[in-house]
Amino acid sequence: MLPDIRTRRLSFGNILSWGWSIYQTHFVNILIVVLIINIPLNIATKVVTEPYPNAILSISESIFDVLEAMAVMFITESAVNNETMSFGDALRRAANRWASGILTYLRAGVILFFLFLLLIVPGIIWSIYYAFILQVVALRNESEKSALDYSEVLVHSQWGRVFGTSVILILMISGLSYGIELILGLLKTNLVINAIAATLVDIITVFDTVAFTVLFLNLDYQKTLSQQVI
Repeated sequence: MLPDIRTRRLSFGNILSWGWSIYQTHFVNILIVVLIINIPLNIATKVVTEPYPNAILSISESIFDVLEAMAVMFITESAVNNETMSFGDALRRAANRWASGILTYLRAGVILFFLFLLLIVPGIIWSIYYAFILQVVALRNESEKSALDYSEVLVHSQWGRVFGTSVILILMISGLSYGIELILGLLKTNLVINAIAATLVDIITVFDTVAFTVLFLNLDYQKTLSQQVI
């Protein structure tokens, strides 16, 4: 049985267990979100080779990544509440918060850019403080500075835990993604194979969003609980 996400501090193993349970139980809705957003972009990036259009596609990918992530966050929170959210509802709710998500991401990006210019360490520290900004925008209806502040407060006493979880998840997902690309790379390279490889990587990578949203919810529920006790 999975531990109570609202009252217990989840270990990394618990986060993986919750994440995997949600990922497989709601896989169809998560999959459709990923496919709707990424298949056209993956095909376009493999077809277009000119630098300028490629740059536009890269920006488009980043913008649509925000939409995808927030849709998956809505599905994840609904699953934690023992509810099922359809891919259509998730995308509609994400679309309503899309502009706020992009603006908040840009604000954080500018701040982190200057921090990394000053020194690497402050940039790393604050990138972890801002780790949950999209979750805050999507699930807590905050935006821009208030979303950044919300994420910072949530991470403040849990920085090492959030950092460690981030690193391990990135290494796990990167390893699986590299394995898929390596295997498919042994086949004859063509547009179809390249697009399939990129889409499979997207399907795997989205697990990171599910698991990290589980961590966000655990921290947020515990913060709310501690405030109620006080």
